Amino acid sequence: MHKVAQVRSMCHTHNDHARGSYWMFTGYPFLGSVPDANNMTRADMPHLGACVAKIAPGEGLFPFALSPYRMDVAGGRRVGQFAGMLGAKYDPLLPGGNPNDDHYRLEQLPLAPNLAVDAVKRRLRLVEQLNQQVDYLERTATAQSLRDNQAKALEVVSTDAVRRAVDLSAADPKQRERYGRNLFGQSVLLGRRLLEAGTRFVQCNWQRVQSKDGFAWDTHWNNFSACREDLVPPFDQAFAALLQDLEETGQLDETLVVVAGEFGRSPKITLKNGGREHWPDVYTVLFAGAGVQGGRIYGQSDKHGAYPIENASSPADFVATIYHLMGIDPSREEHDQLNRPFALSKGKPMTGIMA
Repeated sequence: MHKVAQVRSMCHTHNDHARGSYWMFTGYPFLGSVPDANNMTRADMPHLGACVAKIAPGEGLFPFALSPYRMDVAGGRRVGQFAGMLGAKYDPLLPGGNPNDDHYRLEQLPLAPNLAVDAVKRRLRLVEQLNQQVDYLERTATAQSLRDNQAKALEVVSTDAVRRAVDLSAADPKQRERYGRNLFGQSVLLGRRLLEAGTRFVQCNWQRVQSKDGFAWDTHWNNFSACREDLVPPFDQAFAALLQDLEETGQLDETLVVVAGEFGRSPKITLKNGGREHWPDVYTVLFAGAGVQGGRIYGQSDKHGAYPIENASSPADFVATIYHLMGIDPSREEHDQLNRPFALSKGKPMTGIMA
């Protein structure tokens, strides 16, 4: 924890998962109705990782990745996880599958052992020739996205760096044990390896299927036993292993590590079942690494842990802080596929956590 800055005054007003996630992913509140929040569209604001993929993609093949796959919630998908109005070109790589499998590979793009890369390239050229025969595929933005994604697929299966990164069966077994042999621990290790392969922005998602109670951190019941037995130990192990790896390789100073949820949990316990409910009124997020002063506390809640009383910080401020620490001006104007302008964030960086 001496390497980590805590922001203890995060707050917003959206009390459901999908809208809270959208605000944290994009820096903008979701303005539609609750049912619509589970249906992602190209009118959505882009995830901040998609904006990074457009503005500062680096040299990796996939600048933005979700490890191992998107976050879902009962009843539908969490909106805001993709590029939205920026277009499919900036959508994240989703490796898929369970990275904890002993012989984990990239689920969507397997390359058969007896199928040479040249054969895959010939097949893609054939697809392109077929595409060119249809006028529609030459005119639309959707078609261009299709071609972009076909090219991405070819690059993945034909590039050793990416294929090695997602081949956890080739990782040092001791390293896999250090991160924890569970879905989240291996998702973080996969994210670490994607960074090494040149990915610029990786979001490692905690999936509900890992928790034996099926609710992950959404502890409406059995909060204390779940945290003690099921949630905190694997998180601590993976988080500590990641920071140790980055520090030992000299990369922590230039790699930003962030831990956040879509909101916090209520300060009062539901007595009938020992649960804690949704609570966006105040919660904590963690920052470490690039430009962050370890051991710093920013913001304060009241004595009940119910509301902020110092340095109240919004999701827009959260997103602005990440952009700032990545060397991107959070007030920068970008444009969507229709050339309409929008600001990356309308928040202010939380400079109080910075060195």
